[in-house]
Amino acid sequence: MLRRADPRRALRNAVTGQRVERCRNSPSLILDFINQDYRTGLGSYYERHSFSDLITLTRPGSGMRWNAEGNLELVAANEPRFDYDPVTLQPLGLLVEESRTNLCKQSQDLAAGIWSGAAGVSITSNVEVAPDGTTSMDLIELTGATGHQIEYFLDAPLAGNSEVTVSVWLHVVNLPSDYNFQIAYYDGSNFVAGGGISLESSYIGSTVRVSQTITVGAAVVSNPKIRLNGFGGGSDGTSYYCWGVQIEEGGGATSYIPTNGSVATRAADLVAANSIAGFYSPIAGTLLASVVVPDAATSVEICALEDGADYLRFYVASGGQVFWQNINGDSVGTGYFTSNGGSLKCAGGYEGDLRSSVNGGPSSSAARSNPVNTVDRLTVGARNSISGHVREIRYWPVKLSDSELEAVSS
Repeated sequence: MLRRADPRRALRNAVTGQRVERCRNSPSLILDFINQDYRTGLGSYYERHSFSDLITLTRPGSGMRWNAEGNLELVAANEPRFDYDPVTLQPLGLLVEESRTNLCKQSQDLAAGIWSGAAGVSITSNVEVAPDGTTSMDLIELTGATGHQIEYFLDAPLAGNSEVTVSVWLHVVNLPSDYNFQIAYYDGSNFVAGGGISLESSYIGSTVRVSQTITVGAAVVSNPKIRLNGFGGGSDGTSYYCWGVQIEEGGGATSYIPTNGSVATRAADLVAANSIAGFYSPIAGTLLASVVVPDAATSVEICALEDGADYLRFYVASGGQVFWQNINGDSVGTGYFTSNGGSLKCAGGYEGDLRSSVNGGPSSSAARSNPVNTVDRLTVGARNSISGHVREIRYWPVKLSDSELEAVSS
């Protein structure tokens, strides 16, 4: 049976030199977003909390998530989105995303006048069950040997050298051997292929989200169009269901933002534990964060100990290298590089210097010339959100040894 914690007494032991072994073996904060288990304390003295006891989540607007039954559902503003794998139904953790806008004004009704179809395409609305459980997937039938595309005209120009990600759910009815699905954009003069998406036989009878990130050329595209193009091996009769078109600026597809006649924006998630006096030590400590980062193309912050201005944080630099960084530029580049969709388990300690390990790799160190001593919160998403899943965060009021950092991050 868990006994009520006395964190102040435990922290006094930790920071005055009485470093009992339980301080090393037991974190003073556990935020387990997979099992939704939240605790503070030390050793055998732990107190369980609800999510809202320890954490404030701010998102001024609703957001989508996959629920435990495998359906997309809308979560109300300022409520956590605990996400699940839609196939295995296994928990993925807390979904934390940056703000994104769906530039497609009509994401579900492709028969609406806002979309234009070529002569070789027939569109029938609301035929098949969509990922949100409603019968709202449209049937796209290719009725001729050519002209298999549907097009959407964007209202605003696309900036030069920018990234645009287009995603859509497909459910293939029948599939010739050489069938693929192509997402392309109009650059002002020609349609530029974003690349063909090969559709495997497993797509038949199942609904799969496909996406393509397109890099815009150097010049601004003043009259952009997005084309969804299905090829049927040079013959008609191929058909598929289509739903949930999303066109968003940035790399990688994020959670679905439904639209019905106008563009829509999902606000960013900001996660903060604002009452950390009971588990935090300004003298020495170790932070562990387990996350899934879907896009390493741009710099993202995983989590931070901070005071609103200064911070000690984990972040992924452009190109994928992971850093444990102090505000004034002191940082440990772990030598670990993540790729899109990478799972990261980062452990970083501080006391005199900075030391860190990622995914059990060899620990690295760096001098720490200007410690952050006024920390009053732990945040996720405060700067350059990871737009991914946070699985777990733990904190120890001591700096773990190199071997311990490697062990807890493996």
